[in-house]
Amino acid sequence: MPHYYYQNYQQHYNDPYFPYYQQLSYRQYPPIDPGKFMNSAQNMKKLMNDASLLLAKMAGSRRFSLELMSAAQAADQKKIENMIKSTGVVLIPIVKYTPDGLILTFESGDKYQECCSLKLNLRWK
Repeated sequence: MPHYYYQNYQQHYNDPYFPYYQQLSYRQYPPIDPGKFMNSAQNMKKLMNDASLLLAKMAGSRRFSLELMSAAQAADQKKIENMIKSTGVVLIPIVKYTPDGLILTFESGDKYQECCSLKLNLRWK
């Protein structure tokens, strides 16, 4: 290694940001507007409330859980949707089922331009 590389390396040996510090000082960040972020947080609260209603029903009713699992294993989408609606949720999640369980995806919808989603993976095996 030529001596001028070694000297430069020695000067910055303990500086963990040496290769990057010059680049970071010239970055331009866009202006910050928390409006959309706050809107996403408000919509996420709605999704979490719906998920909480559904989870409470699943955790509290053995019969409901058994029927939901049976419908999922039989790929009876209509029955699954009707059962989910019966819990009082406003936004019906996208339901996918596997041999091991359910995947429920709550989305805020087109009205909010897909600002947020909540995905639940529930296993029974």
